[in-house]
Formats: sequence, structure tokens, C-alpha cells
Amino acid sequence: GIRREAPTTLRVFPYGVSRSRLDRAIRETRVPAYIARDVDEADVVMALKASYRREPGKMREASQRNLPTYIVKSNTYAQIASAVRDMFQLGALEQADPEEALREAEEGIRRALDTGEPVELAPQNSYLRRLQHQLVERYQLVSESVGVEPRRRVRIMPAA
Repeated sequence: GIRREAPTTLRVFPYGVSRSRLDRAIRETRVPAYIARDVDEADVVMALKASYRREPGKMREASQRNLPTYIVKSNTYAQIASAVRDMFQLGALEQADPEEALREAEEGIRRALDTGEPVELAPQNSYLRRLQHQLVERYQLVSESVGVEPRRRVRIMPAA
């Protein structure tokens, strides 16, 4: 098989969301995530609905970079923790299987290489898509995330 690196940590940029509550939610749900200082270094954005509406310009970069964005209605610990669980689909563990997601990516990579056609994988949470993108990169192929949560998925592009 393919040599795999340790699971990646997701960098979460809080936009209008309490950093201390987000930090506590990350610790208590024990997910591989940390708070990004800047949107440039983020893999995912957690935005407070009010801030998101008030200053859409700040969110432009996140949408240009195609970052998954989780909106929380209120700045409460319960809402923030719930969004963290959604990010890793902790409510749906049967879907969130890293081994299976990577196996599917390996098959997709082979298909893209064999057929020269783009290949779309099954929808995954942002964490598992990240692992799939990294695997694709190791084959010097390009991939992108397409669709809208929770049906967002990786598309593998054939070699140019």
C-alpha cells in the first residue's frame, strides 16, 4: 500500500467567535485541531452569524480559498462545541472513517491516472477531505473540494 503520515491537524480560524470557548471546545471534544491566528493559515473558518453578515469583505478571502465555513448562531460554548463536532462529523462516526476515506482516494487516484478523467470521491467532512487532498498531492496530482456541506467532496484531476 501507500505510506501514510499521521493524521493532520485542522487549523480553525474563528471569525467573531470566542477564541477561549473555541479552544475549550477543541480540548473537550479531543479533536486534532488548533486555532489559526490568521485566515491565511486556516483550513476551515468558524464564523458567528452576526459578524459574517456585518463584514462580508473579511470573509472574501475564505471564500476565494474555498475554505469550508461553519456558521454559529450565537457565541455560546454549546453552539461552538456543536460546530466543532460537525467539523469532524463526530455525530456520524460510521461515515468518518479515515482508513476508508484514504482507500477510496487511492482508488480515485488510480482511476484518474488510468482514464485521464476527473474522479469525484464520496462526500467527507473537512478533516477527511484534507487527508485525501494530501494523498493526491503525494502523487503529484491536483485536487479540489466541490459541492456544499455536508455533501462536499474531493475531485481528483488527471495529470496534465
